[in-house]
Amino acid sequence: MNSELLHIAKTTQKQGGGNVLVVSSGMSINEYLSTISKKYDGKPMQNAAVTKLVYKNGKLHVDGPIGTLHYVNKGKKIAANK
Repeated sequence: MNSELLHIAKTTQKQGGGNVLVVSSGMSINEYLSTISKKYDGKPMQNAAVTKLVYKNGKLHVDGPIGTLHYVNKGKKIAANK
């Protein structure tokens, strides 16, 4: 997983940078996070949880909370106001 994420990051950087959405199974995400971040406590994440990774100086690191439901909650608020 690390080599593929680094490949995506490097390719995106060569094309001018920007955000990329990568979707994976919860088990794979949990295993990966346990190898790159001391912030990850091993708890399973809910569906649609988001963890932001940033590519800098040839490495990926977690930026912000792990497994946030911010976007899910924001979508619920928007839907409720329609």
